[in-house]
Amino acid sequence: MNHIFNSLGSNYSFSRALRALFFCASTAQKQKNRELLLSTLEQRFHATPFLAINGRSALAQYLTNTHFKKGSKVLVQAFTCYALEQAIVEVGFIPVYLDIDEKTRNPSPSDIQRHLSSDEEIAFVLLQHTGGHPAHIRQIHEICQKHHVILIEDLAQAFGALDEEIVPVGTYADVILLSFGRDKIIDAVTGGAILVKHTSYQVAPNHNTNPLFARWYPIITWCIRMCYPIGVGKILHKIFQKTGALHSPIDEPVDRVHQLSDLNVSLVLDALEEHAPLSAHRKQMYLEYQKSLEKYSAFSKNKGVPSHLRYSILVEDPTQIISYLEKKGIHISDRWYRKPVDGGSIFSSQWYQTGTCKTAEHLAQHVLNLPTHRYISIDDVRYISKEILQWMHSHAKK
Repeated sequence: MNHIFNSLGSNYSFSRALRALFFCASTAQKQKNRELLLSTLEQRFHATPFLAINGRSALAQYLTNTHFKKGSKVLVQAFTCYALEQAIVEVGFIPVYLDIDEKTRNPSPSDIQRHLSSDEEIAFVLLQHTGGHPAHIRQIHEICQKHHVILIEDLAQAFGALDEEIVPVGTYADVILLSFGRDKIIDAVTGGAILVKHTSYQVAPNHNTNPLFARWYPIITWCIRMCYPIGVGKILHKIFQKTGALHSPIDEPVDRVHQLSDLNVSLVLDALEEHAPLSAHRKQMYLEYQKSLEKYSAFSKNKGVPSHLRYSILVEDPTQIISYLEKKGIHISDRWYRKPVDGGSIFSSQWYQTGTCKTAEHLAQHVLNLPTHRYISIDDVRYISKEILQWMHSHAKK
């Protein structure tokens, strides 16, 4: 049986996994790589980039270096990862959650306007482009300008997307947040960056010099995937999880001291080089899903060009269909997101109040993500779609 995964090192080819495992470079080459990455990001986003060991650390470093006092508020959408709350709270700021629009799955400009008009303590709006689908960013930018609020665009899932006016996401932001974590568009196992416009900014000069996890993760996950068809992969997967060799991506620290390691810099450069062809591949897979599953799409009303990171559908009970697909060799249990503020089984939000963001809660209860990564083929998409439709029809309400 062919086994299909949503993630599990899915962004890494065997050659790229080997490059990570055996990474070695001279001091001069490491410096050259770092300068190349910084200049590449600066040219793409017209902002000054600073590198961190992960996205939450990049955000925390930035917030620490602003002139806003502790207790200032950050307006964040629900249907998000706990990592953002972790960074915000770490530096003494307060997350304020707002609901997403039922049609676009992003915060609406009118709702952001309402929050900013009623709460003068909000200093930042942090916008995420849910699932890589662009929000109405120009309108939101104008609202933020009107209220003298800093607009942060988180492009972890939306890198490369275009808004409804075919303008690249990040164009209107005052600050851009990038995550290079596992299964993001730009995947370097771990890593992050903050890109700042219109202001000076300083970060710690140190490097994270011993990124063992980033060195081993690509080859470990490649071995697991390759061994699944012979029955060994599942055993290896459990062993690596129990020994801590594989840990949840949510289980990472906020580190305001270190920058991105030289190995991770190299992995980010690899991912950027592969972005265009892989983006085209993702789009092809996405459109193939659309042929069969558009009726169930979670983002059918969106305009613009998404990042095609995953294809999201709505189902009555994700856990049931996940179990069914598991028996068919389709492993998609790691869905985004299972809660309005998803901290997995490790963390729970201390600031989100149940019932305040009902659209986000409903989406978290019913969304299912389908893979589009490099190891997914047209035949895989058709197989996944066929099995989903078969399950849907057999469980349709009479």
